[in-house]
Amino acid sequence: MERRRRMLTLATAAVLAAALLPAWPSLAGEAGAPGPAVRVWLTTGDRSSLLAEQPRGAIGPPLDGVPLVTVDASKAYQRVEGYGASITDSSAHLLAASPYRDAIMRDLFDPGHGLGLSYLRQPMGASDFVAGDHYTYDDLPAGQNDYAMAHFSVAHDRAEILPLLRQARALNPSLKVMATPWSPPAWMKTNGSLVGGRLRDDPRVYRAYAKYFARFVEDYRRAGVPVDALTVQNEPQNRNPNAYPGMDLRPDEEARLVAAVSAELHRAGLRTRILGYDHNWSLHPNDVGPPDDPADPEYARTLLADPRANRPSPAPRSTATSATPRASPSCTTPTPTRTSTSPSAPAACRRTRRPPSRTRSTGRP
Repeated sequence: MERRRRMLTLATAAVLAAALLPAWPSLAGEAGAPGPAVRVWLTTGDRSSLLAEQPRGAIGPPLDGVPLVTVDASKAYQRVEGYGASITDSSAHLLAASPYRDAIMRDLFDPGHGLGLSYLRQPMGASDFVAGDHYTYDDLPAGQNDYAMAHFSVAHDRAEILPLLRQARALNPSLKVMATPWSPPAWMKTNGSLVGGRLRDDPRVYRAYAKYFARFVEDYRRAGVPVDALTVQNEPQNRNPNAYPGMDLRPDEEARLVAAVSAELHRAGLRTRILGYDHNWSLHPNDVGPPDDPADPEYARTLLADPRANRPSPAPRSTATSATPRASPSCTTPTPTRTSTSPSAPAACRRTRRPPSRTRSTGRP
């Protein structure tokens, strides 16, 4: 939790710095012309200021030792898919019960009268932000298996999460959704728990988990929430999640799973992309691993080099429709979001007949 707070603080500071740079007189154009007018709002951690607009002179030049983000509008890099956050189980519970639900949702998603959030990273099952017990879509008593996905159900999400997602899409029809599991069902894992462990090295498990992803995409689409993209594991190098769902997924295991999920999506005629290495900006102490089994600092490159995760995929069969039509299914594996001082790495992707997009990870919810 503390790690997420630090990351959110850094991300917020970077965004604010980028937004405020044009206000500094030293950043005027080459001819000395003043930059565009900038309006500034401030929120502080002690809540003494909550989205309070500041006077024009409130922003001064950068302080020594403070990270500086320079925005050069003449240079273009990767395409930004959208901006947003996540309607987690806990936030959905609070929003659904709020008497101000409609106003909050309008402020968040309405492009004309609110922020116009346009991308959501949705947990598939429980994340570390839940209102109740941890859950997946195929939970079974210890010792049981469900390789055929006979017990798969997204019923948990129908009460609060899906209605809010539909409301968000109604407010912003261009909203895209990416879905990410924090953990597969416990019966698929080596430790029989949603917390920690690894995916069992069993072809039946990989096939079943691939069906799990396809069923999720199908059921969400039928519920009015098309899924633009999937990632196969949240924080795949977080080997020691602190009492919340997670799984250690090595690059070769992710490549194997990407191949299985891609094949299952193709069989179902689904046009959902697959993104990979959905992780943090850099390795966290929990990710490092022991000296004899270290984490892979080049995870994304390793994944890109694996032909199972990076090879042409056929166009989907026309057995299913999507509310967000695409030319063909695509699988794009991102590297971590990076700061200006971090080295870049190529995005790994499962290519299709159309030119693949290059995508970076979307950050944490």
